[in-house]
Order: sequence, then structure tokens, then C-alpha cells
Amino acid sequence: KRPTRIEDYQTQFRLYVEPYVGQMRLREITLDDMRAWQKALLIDRKLAVNTAYGAICGTFRALWKDARRSMQKIVDIGDPFDGLEWPAKRHEMRVPIAADDEQIILAHFRTRTPHYYPFVAFLLGTGCRPSEATGLTWQHVDLRSGRVTIAQSRVRGHVSATKTAASSRTITLALHLVELLRERQPIVVGR
Repeated sequence: KRPTRIEDYQTQFRLYVEPYVGQMRLREITLDDMRAWQKALLIDRKLAVNTAYGAICGTFRALWKDARRSMQKIVDIGDPFDGLEWPAKRHEMRVPIAADDEQIILAHFRTRTPHYYPFVAFLLGTGCRPSEATGLTWQHVDLRSGRVTIAQSRVRGHVSATKTAASSRTITLALHLVELLRERQPIVVGR
């Protein structure tokens, strides 16, 4: 699992779960309580559907399942999730960085922090997530064909699969990125 998953659960619990159900007994939570909590997150706090859903049906449901398993022999605590409906998730259109803005960003890194320039240029030129780019090794790079294969990610030193199955892909690089990588490719000395 991702090393940040525990931190995600802790943050969601602290911000979105505990303030709403922290003092309630699990067996007393009803569908109406769940609807009120959902309304508090979506309407009162104006959270995105994905965020509220993650708190209620991700973090809280994981806690609920564990509690239900351990309490099953003692008392039936029901399922307050049954009947909870969610509005359609909005898929926000991501606006790509304008070419002029991209050049301004690259110029900043080239002059102010040149050590990071290749990394930022690679991210902007490929659309990779930072975790995907840091997960690359030279075995994933074919400079002859100008392609990189995204097959893993790295978060806080932990290497794992990409975020989603669809994230595993092969990217054809622009010529300037091929040259940028060629300049950084380690020299392998044969025997």
C-alpha cells in the first residue's frame, strides 16, 4: 500500500469524520445521521463530492467494517450506508498550462534552480505525475526510440504500482526531452 494512505486516513478522520460522528455510538448511527453528515460536508463546508465521499465511504466505512467485524457476535450494528445516495461526481476540465506560461516556468527553473530544471521540463513535457517520474529507472527509458514506459511510482522512497492501472503507459518523448535525458544518462563502462 501507499505509505501516505495512513496519513490520508488520519487527516480525513481528524477533519471530516471525528467532528461529525466522533461522539456517537456506532450502533446508534442511522441513515438520517449519515445524510446530515453528508449535507454538512457537501453544502455547509462546500467540499467536492470526491472529498466527502472519500471521508464517509472510504475512511469511515473502513473503520465501520472493522468495528462491525469485531462487534458482530455481541450486537448487530446494522448498516447506515444502505440507502445513502451521492450526487454525480463532477469531472473538472483540467486546463493545460499555456505555452507562454510553460516557458516562464521553465526559464525560472533554468536560472534560479537549475538542478530541478530537467525534472520540471520532463513533467511539463510528458504530463507525468511527480511520483511516476521519480519511479522511473533507466530500464524504463529507451532513448533510441525516444520512449519511456511508466510502470511504477515512488512516494517517499517507496516504489509501488502506478496510481491506477490506466496510468501504466508508454510515452513518446519530444526530441528536446530525449536530449535532456541523454545528457543525464549514466555512462556504463563495459569490461
